[in-house]
Formats: sequence, C-alpha cells, structure tokens
Amino acid sequence: LAFAVTLGALVGYIVLVERLGFLPTADMMLAALLWAYGVRRSLILPVAIITSLLVHSAFYKVLKVPLPWGLMSGLAW
Repeated sequence: LAFAVTLGALVGYIVLVERLGFLPTADMMLAALLWAYGVRRSLILPVAIITSLLVHSAFYKVLKVPLPWGLMSGLAW
C-alpha cells in the first residue's frame, strides 16, 4: 500500500503542481505519504504543513528557485 501511495503521490504532484501550486500540492502529497507510512493522525496535518512551508522557504528564499504558486499566485512572499 505504501509503495502504491508513493507512486500515486508522485504522479499527483506532477499533474497538480502547476494548477494548484507547490504549497497545496505538497501538503496533500506529504499528508498522503505520512498516512501511508503510519504516522499518528494527530501529527499528519501539522507536519505536512510545516514541512511544505520550510521546503518552499528554502527553495524560494535561500536557493532563489521559484516554485509554482498556482491558485496562490497573489500571495507571493
């Protein structure tokens, strides 16, 4: 199951990231992966949100690599 969720998350990321943007897509992907790998339900959402924000900040601010904003295009930091 975890392998199938991992493949599905990767395909879903590729398909959705341009439309939805990095942050919502990464949140959904990380939540699915954390669930598939047995993380406690109370931790899934906070860990997914914090991790995607940290990754986005690292790419956007530190590495100067723009990630897709998608639906959130008016919220560029």
